[in-house]
Amino acid sequence: MKIILLLTVSALLLATTAYSQSRIEWGEAYKREGLVEEIHWLNSNAYFVPVVHKSVSDKMDNMYTYPDFQLLSYYEGLNSVSSETANKKKGEDKFQIAKIIGLNQLPIVFLAGKEDKQHGLYYQNYTDKCVPVGSPQLLFTYEKDIMKWPAKEFKFIFSKNREFLCIQVDLQGAEYLYFIYSKNMELISKGKYKLRVDYEIKSLELTNSGELYSLSYPTKVLRTLMGRDQKIKTYDITCLNGENEGTYNLTLKNEYFIDDILLTETSSDKVIISAAYSQSFSEAKNYVAGIYYAEINVGDNRLVSEVYNAFENDFIAAGLTEKEAAKIRKSIGSGKKIPDFRKYKFREAFPHQGGLIYVMEEEIIENPKYHMGGGYSTPVYSPTAMRGAGGMSYGHTGTGGYGSYSPSKFKYNDVVIFKMSREGEIQWKQKIHKQQYSESDRGYFSSVSAFQKKDHLYLYFNDNIANYDEQGLYLNNMKKFKKTVFNSEKRVLLAEVKISLSDGAYQRASVYKTPTGEGILSPKVFKYNPAQDKILMLQYMEKKKERMAWLFPD
Repeated sequence: MKIILLLTVSALLLATTAYSQSRIEWGEAYKREGLVEEIHWLNSNAYFVPVVHKSVSDKMDNMYTYPDFQLLSYYEGLNSVSSETANKKKGEDKFQIAKIIGLNQLPIVFLAGKEDKQHGLYYQNYTDKCVPVGSPQLLFTYEKDIMKWPAKEFKFIFSKNREFLCIQVDLQGAEYLYFIYSKNMELISKGKYKLRVDYEIKSLELTNSGELYSLSYPTKVLRTLMGRDQKIKTYDITCLNGENEGTYNLTLKNEYFIDDILLTETSSDKVIISAAYSQSFSEAKNYVAGIYYAEINVGDNRLVSEVYNAFENDFIAAGLTEKEAAKIRKSIGSGKKIPDFRKYKFREAFPHQGGLIYVMEEEIIENPKYHMGGGYSTPVYSPTAMRGAGGMSYGHTGTGGYGSYSPSKFKYNDVVIFKMSREGEIQWKQKIHKQQYSESDRGYFSSVSAFQKKDHLYLYFNDNIANYDEQGLYLNNMKKFKKTVFNSEKRVLLAEVKISLSDGAYQRASVYKTPTGEGILSPKVFKYNPAQDKILMLQYMEKKKERMAWLFPD
């Protein structure tokens, strides 16, 4: 299937909104250190953002960092009203912030620590103005010999309807505790489980009825060169509580590899499993081959139905230059090595007319190499790019002289959208070509945000200005396509793709061209407000400034 760019009246109408500042309402810029990773609504006009204000290093794992303390910043409209330092129990450093969430449109701060030789998780309530109420309350206790950093020890999972919250505790020896609460923090169920030997959790899913599913895979698997990507052939799908307790082992036919897997709920006794599967013709090269769909009754250990949706070679090669596409087709036909074309991850799944709309993105992360010596790396946001003066980056600083990293590389490329029927058949599919590259920033300005509005899906991502004409319309010229590198904000713009959910046809244009020296938006923290039909955005600017904005989609 070839990518279609609609040059219709609707596309021309979109061109009139390109670079239109009337579609964006900006808040006041202000100076604040720290990093915003998510936004939580309090009501249709007020919200709060947890801000990682300072970071420390986990001495046992130098590749990651964890927040030392955080701010709760309260907003009304686009204006910052107040900021409150998230409380630690009794002000003691040994109590660390495990998570800040929004529940019932109120902030809750979870605190982990040890008191009287007992490990515990506490929670602190806040008002709708982000003011703490009373003192932290003990939620539960547990036994453990060594305490990890809270960011690694706990997982917090909501059901899609936000009626249930699961808190999982990572114990030693692949053992886990789980506690499932109602939205009023009433304990519904709890338990303990242990993974199979040499298995690792990929994800946890909490259904709208409060059932907890674990997806796990064997850690002893084939790896590509440099150990960048695991090649996984099998998953254990386990229901841990409720009427469907049990485990189903999923292994695909034809030696297919499972690049990513997603569980969605279908009924009281079945779940839907969707997987991106790939084939491999060499030790290091593989390409996405299609989408697998299955209905499974885990409690009965029964496969109800399954469908393999293979991608056509033309679709796999879509969005490439003619030379690259010809090489792909030739390699697939001959079984020889092929270009580095992988690896897709599920981003969103939206229900639509009895089926599902899936959003996937090609993601390649090349992990950094740590040069031993006792040093550590701390994430920072700096207006001066680590790759040269004059740009912006969210990168790392180190202790210097004790150890160092070669930079980690983050590549976020093409987006694939497809509509799946209730029977598991792909009704249409579309590929949106993009290339984003950054180093040592965890891809903070990369990736894509997706929002469903009536019969359309909207995608937003940062793109290179060279890929658009003076009116902001996408050029669709593969020979001159430029990837987006986040070392200079003046070459970055915000792109919008509006996709029809009936047939996958789309329009692509720029909605915001960044003035030189102003800053870069972070689509990963965009938040759609369906009540007011607008999108809340965050922009990082020079001199450690930032500002919020509303974007009004057409």
